[in-house]
Amino acid sequence: MTARAQRRMLNEVKKNPRVSARDLKKSLAHANISVDESTIRKTLNKNGVHGRTPRRKPLLSRKNIAARLKFAKEHLDVPQHYWQNILWTDETKVELFGRNTQRYVWRIQRVHILFLATVVKTEQVQAALSFLQYLFGQSNDMNVFTKTPPWLLSRVVILGLSRIDKCPFERLRILA
Repeated sequence: MTARAQRRMLNEVKKNPRVSARDLKKSLAHANISVDESTIRKTLNKNGVHGRTPRRKPLLSRKNIAARLKFAKEHLDVPQHYWQNILWTDETKVELFGRNTQRYVWRIQRVHILFLATVVKTEQVQAALSFLQYLFGQSNDMNVFTKTPPWLLSRVVILGLSRIDKCPFERLRILA
């Protein structure tokens, strides 16, 4: 397989991670490149892209992040007994005629979805940073919980953000 065909295949996987090896074979056949499906899988694996099961929960959109933040801010000071009166439901999925098989996505190794906490007061950012460093495993300081302000420990608003493992901590964004 040529380097050009490999780049073409990697670009298609980046555009659509759910594309199958069979579909990649068909798209390469349109470009007059005949390759077996096992060769496609081996080439993707050699380039660091592996077939993995998809995440159960989808990534949050900007609209959903804003809605969650608004809800959390509105219900920040609601007493505990309020939440005991709420009926929590479980979402159930039933497939009558669809495929009920395991599906895979192509994913680069060590890419995870992590969560960051929002920091409300700018004067306490250093304590919040040490708390987040502890959460992400970049600090083993167990005294971080005594340094962290109680409002951050008790009122953490969860937002979904992506982060690649082992990237510098400075690249993480603290939302204010």
